Amino acid sequence: MEKTESIRERLVDVYLDTIEKKERWTRRAVEEGESLSKFVQHCVEYTIENGGPDFSELGERSKLIQDLDEELKSPRKEVK
Repeated sequence: MEKTESIRERLVDVYLDTIEKKERWTRRAVEEGESLSKFVQHCVEYTIENGGPDFSELGERSKLIQDLDEELKSPRKEVK
């Protein structure tokens, strides 16, 4: 089976939290001279090969960051 024939089997959709995150990933991919798809693949593979994050710990930190970010929305608007 050629790559073009197996594309649907290899497709992974990823929905990011924000447009800004996608833009950041895209900028970083361009800086690395890669497509966004290749950049994400390399990041995921690197993480897996290095033992990966502790997802339970990561989830707790992510929730804390999201909560703090939400708290800062109003003060950010005031500063602007």
